[in-house]
Parts: sequence; C-alpha cells; structure tokens
Amino acid sequence: MPYLRTLSSFRDNVRKLAMGKGDTALKDILALCDKLRDSDLVPLGVALDDQEGVASNILMRTLL
Repeated sequence: MPYLRTLSSFRDNVRKLAMGKGDTALKDILALCDKLRDSDLVPLGVALDDQEGVASNILMRTLL
C-alpha cells in the first residue's frame, strides 16, 4: 500500500494547488512532480529517469 499512499498524497496536493489557482500554481505543481520523483518514489524502489522529448524511463530497484 505504500505506492497507493504516495500517489494519493501527490494527487491531493496537485488538486489543492490547481484549485487554488495561485500565481505560482504551475511552478508549484512541477515542484511536487520533482519531489515525487526525487524523494517520494526512491524509498519505494522506483526511479524515474527524465528524458527530453520522450517518456521517462521507469527503473525498479530492489530494496534491501
């Protein structure tokens, strides 16, 4: 269930920012995406490798 909790929390935060429609909403949503990639998914054994102009590579890591 940790994957579902992580994605649910991410969705809730994106939704809150989008509904707030603040001046920095788009920048804040991109920052949340970076946090998901760099901080939230890594402990779950998932790494996203961003590629310019194509879909990100998904790497599954074994957890020790």
